[in-house]
Amino acid sequence: MKTRVSSAIPYTLLLLFSVLLFQERCNAQISNGGETSAQVPVGHSKPTKSPSLGKPLREWTYFDIGGDVISPRSHHEYLTSAGGGSFALGVRPIRYLQTGLSGSFLGNFNGNPASTAPFICTSGCTGTYTAAIKTHGRLLAIDGRAVLPLLRERLQISAGGGMAWLGISESADTGNISVPQTCPPVCGDANGHGPTEVVEIKYFPGGGHVGFGFHVRSMQIKSSGLNFNSAGLGGTYNDNFLLIGGQVSVRFGMHGR
Repeated sequence: MKTRVSSAIPYTLLLLFSVLLFQERCNAQISNGGETSAQVPVGHSKPTKSPSLGKPLREWTYFDIGGDVISPRSHHEYLTSAGGGSFALGVRPIRYLQTGLSGSFLGNFNGNPASTAPFICTSGCTGTYTAAIKTHGRLLAIDGRAVLPLLRERLQISAGGGMAWLGISESADTGNISVPQTCPPVCGDANGHGPTEVVEIKYFPGGGHVGFGFHVRSMQIKSSGLNFNSAGLGGTYNDNFLLIGGQVSVRFGMHGR
């Protein structure tokens, strides 16, 4: 069952495209100076519009860095919430469209408790060394979005969808100790993928190059089990996730339409 957020995103997209169409018509009227040929006095040409009064500049590329929290929204298998760092980069080839890549380095969201495992030392210690097993989550998403620029590009609202790849793996924290092998046999690894939808708001104070933003992403991930215990049982799982995060955004290549 999809979350309320994911079911609301198609309506957000429809509203966004409607506002874009309305804004484009308004911009066309402004660029014409609000006059028709009948309003221009005979023998007078239309005043030349100053370039500074045209449409505001927009970015060509962007780079974001921040943090995310992932939360499972279904109960097909036992999963928990986790947080971590995130990044995003992409291009905006036209005013109302952008495409990009985003990723997150997440903690342990598969619900397994912390554990340890014994290893035979080869250097740095003698005999058996007990290492902590750490769990790391990862997310990669590619999407395309419609963009609504407001307040002369100071405020940007975007919404769209694409594909997401979600994975989680374990590794032994041996530090400076050398052991014959760390994984396998004691560590697990699981991956899944599925469609994703996202809504994001960015604000650039003063219309500059640096701003901040907030995003909400919904994901429907199909896998053989993201919890290592579930993965060992076989079968297919369909898990829903909600990702919420914030970021600092830097935009480059500001130019006109």
